[in-house]
Amino acid sequence: MKLNSNAGFVNENDYSEHSAIAQAFSHFTFDRSHGQLLVVDLQGICGTRENDKNSTKAEDLYFLLTDPQVHSMGAFERFGPGDLGIQGIRAFFGKHRCGPLCRQLKLKKEYDLCEPTRIVPMPGVQDCIRHLLGRDSHEFFQELQPSCKLLQLQFQERPTVSGSAFASGLLQKVQS
Repeated sequence: MKLNSNAGFVNENDYSEHSAIAQAFSHFTFDRSHGQLLVVDLQGICGTRENDKNSTKAEDLYFLLTDPQVHSMGAFERFGPGDLGIQGIRAFFGKHRCGPLCRQLKLKKEYDLCEPTRIVPMPGVQDCIRHLLGRDSHEFFQELQPSCKLLQLQFQERPTVSGSAFASGLLQKVQS
């Protein structure tokens, strides 16, 4: 049974109790290695102890995992062609949703341990804050306009007003 893969697959349907433990284990390896390693591609045999086949308690579950894969960051040598590095780590965390085990273990999230891929400036944020603190809205929009790029403008036509009359009315409201 495949519980997760090195390409980001997370099994959320089959053997759900086993899968929850496997996902938490993968997350645990990332946390305990300080974001340098992630053990994934967890697959093998899943079951419950013979003495109680109807039990779903975590202590009654067993695993026999084979052929795991490790994703590594720059501090370690690569672990073969299946080591997808940061892309593999991000693929796992793109699908993984922390459950009770991750929270109980107080595991850190990927973004707590990895550098951001990109910082995106938000135009007008400082101006918006100044406006919220009491500046004139007309002045605010006049200053904001040069820093924003309008890619597309759509107006919803109303049955009682023609599209151009509706657009003119909006324009007048914005300018006043």
